[in-house]
Amino acid sequence: MAIGTASGADLLYSPTSIYDWSGTYVGASVGYSRHNARFEEADFQWFGSTFEQNSSGAAATLQVGKNWQSGQLVFGVEADISAFSNDRTPLYAERQARIRNDLNWMATLRGRSGLAIDRTLLYATGGLAIAGFDRSFERNAAGNYDNWLDLGATKVGVVAGLGVERALNDNWSARVEGLVAKFGKNGRVANDAPSNPSESTVLDIDDTVATLRFGVNYRLGGPRSVSGGSREGTPFDFSGFYAGASAGANMMTASQSDIEYWWSGSTYDHLSAGFEGGIQAGYNIQSGAHVYGLEADFNLLTGSHSFEGVYDNRYETGPNWTGALKLKSGIAAGNTLMYVLGGVAVANYDNLYVDEGNSPTAFDMGGTHAGYIVGAGLEHALSSNLTARIEATYGAFDGGRAEDEDFGPPPAIFRGHGQIASVKVGFNYHFGDNGSLGTGALAPMVDWSGAYAGVDAIFAHHTGSRFDANYYEDGGSYILPSFGAGGGVHAGYNWQNGSFVYGVVGDFAAYTNHSYDAYEGYRAIESSLNWMATLRGRAGIATGESLLYLTGGLAVADIDLWHDYLPGPTDERFDLSGTHVGWTAGIGAEHMLTERGSLKMEALYTSFGEKRGDIADGSTCDGGFGSGTCQMAGYNNTVTLKVGYSYKFSK
Repeated sequence: MAIGTASGADLLYSPTSIYDWSGTYVGASVGYSRHNARFEEADFQWFGSTFEQNSSGAAATLQVGKNWQSGQLVFGVEADISAFSNDRTPLYAERQARIRNDLNWMATLRGRSGLAIDRTLLYATGGLAIAGFDRSFERNAAGNYDNWLDLGATKVGVVAGLGVERALNDNWSARVEGLVAKFGKNGRVANDAPSNPSESTVLDIDDTVATLRFGVNYRLGGPRSVSGGSREGTPFDFSGFYAGASAGANMMTASQSDIEYWWSGSTYDHLSAGFEGGIQAGYNIQSGAHVYGLEADFNLLTGSHSFEGVYDNRYETGPNWTGALKLKSGIAAGNTLMYVLGGVAVANYDNLYVDEGNSPTAFDMGGTHAGYIVGAGLEHALSSNLTARIEATYGAFDGGRAEDEDFGPPPAIFRGHGQIASVKVGFNYHFGDNGSLGTGALAPMVDWSGAYAGVDAIFAHHTGSRFDANYYEDGGSYILPSFGAGGGVHAGYNWQNGSFVYGVVGDFAAYTNHSYDAYEGYRAIESSLNWMATLRGRAGIATGESLLYLTGGLAVADIDLWHDYLPGPTDERFDLSGTHVGWTAGIGAEHMLTERGSLKMEALYTSFGEKRGDIADGSTCDGGFGSGTCQMAGYNNTVTLKVGYSYKFSK
C-alpha cells in the first residue's frame, strides 16, 4: 500500500520547524533501581543450585553526551555514572548465615539513536556498563565454617534501554529513561574452608541491574531551534518485500530444574555469551506514517558454558541457532522507522547434565524448543533500496524434560528452560521501486486527546521462583516458567501538544498461566498468574494517523506460588500466594483505523518484589544454615505481548 499525505484541511496542527537536538549536553537524573544477583554454587559441594538475592533502591546519576541529527534521525553517544542505595545483608536460620549483597555504583558508555518529531525524541540506547559490588557470604552452622569474605568485584557488562525526551526550551529538556544492565559471572571465587581446604566450595555470581529514572539535560551553546529543515513532508516508503543480513551478540540463560529432588531439588542457571549472525526476509505494508509487517529470520549463535564438579558431575549448555516469525508495528518519519515486534520463535540449544559417579546418569534437555520473541528496532533508509537497522530482542523457550528410569519408581526427572537476549545490526535490501528518500514527517492527522477504552488479547510468559530462605530443603531457588494467554480491558486519557502525546492508562486482565512440578509421594510446587492490573503513564510521538509511545508505572497481580508436601495440602506448606505489587515498563505502537477506533501492539515487562512465607505449622527447621523457623521467599516476573482495540469517546 502506498503511503499518502494529508491536505492542509486534514492537518490538526500546522507543521512547525524541527527542533535541533544536535550538540553537547550535560544533565542529572534520579530514579528507582532493582538489583538481582544470582549466586551459583558451581562445583556441587554444598547446595548445587542457584539462589537469588534481590534488592530495590534509589539511583542518582550524572550524564554527559553529544548528539548529531539528520532529518528525523538523532544519533549520539552518552556516558553516565550512578550511585545506588541498593544494600542488603539478610540473616538466615537464626543468624547462622549472613549474606551481604550491595550495589554501589555503575557507569555506562552508550550509543543512542531515535526518532525526533517537533520537540520530542523517542530513542533506543545500548552499550557497555561497569559496576562496583560489595559482597560477602558467611556461614557458621554446627561449627562448620564456610566463608566467602570478599565476593565484591568491579564487573563489565552490557546495557540497553529506551527513553523519551521532551525539549522545554532551546537549552533545557526533560526525559524518562529505562535501562537494563547485565553482568556476567565474577569468575570462580573459592571460600575459606579451614576444616577442609582441599574442598573449598566455588561460587559464581551473575548480576542484573534495572533502572527507571527521570532527568533533565542542559544543551551547551546558543539557541538552535531550527536545523535547516522543515518537519513537514513525507516519510520514506518502507512497504514491499525485503531481505537482508544481521550480526551481533547474544546472552543466554539455560536452566535445569531437579523436579524429583534427586540432586539439588532446585534450579541451576547457566549463563553464556557469544556472537550471532543470520538472515531475514519480510513484507511491509505502509499507510501514511504507519508501517506494519511480517518478518522471518534465522540465526546461528555461539556461546557455551561447561563445568565439571568435584563429584564427577558435568554441565554443558549454550545456544546453536534460532528462528522466528515476527509481527512488526511502528511509525516512519523522514528516512527513519521505529517499531515494536513480537511473535513465535524456535531455538536449538545444548542443556546437558551428566553424573558420571557411582550411577552414571545423563539428563539431556537440549534440542529444538518452541517459544516466543519480543523486542524493538530502528531502521534508516540509506538509499531508495538499502536500509540499515539495529534491533534488540528477548526470547524464552520451553526446554522440555529428561528422565532416568534407573532411579525409579518414580524416575528421576529434570526440566529445562531457555532465555536468549540479542542485539544485532544489519542491512535490508528492498525490492521494487520504493521511490526517493523521505522529505520529512507527516503532521498529526489525529487528535489523540481525550478519554478512551478498549479490549486486549494477550500472550504472557510468567516466571515464579521459590527461594529456600532458611535452607529448609535445598538452600536454592526453584524456578517455574509458564506460557499462557490473557484477555482484558483498558481505559485511559490522553493530552496532546503538537506531536507530543502523553497520558495515563489503566488496565485489568485475567490469565491462564499455570505451572506445576511434583515428586510423587513427596512434594509439589505450583505457580499461577491469575490476574494483573496496571496503572501507567505513557508518552510518545504522533505523526499521520499513528502514535509510538513508551509506558511505565505500577502493577498489581494475584499470583499463586506455593510449596507443599504430598499427599497435600498439609500443615507443612509454604504459601507465597496473594496480591503482589510491582512495576511495569514497555513500548507500544498504535494506529487510528477510523475516526474513533484504533489498534495497538504493546510489549511490557513486569517485576514484583519479594514475598516471604513461614511454614504453615510454624515448625523449626534444622538445615544447612542451622536451626530456625522454616521459611521460603517468592519472586515473580512477567513478559506480555498485547494486541488491543481502543474506542475514543470524542472525535
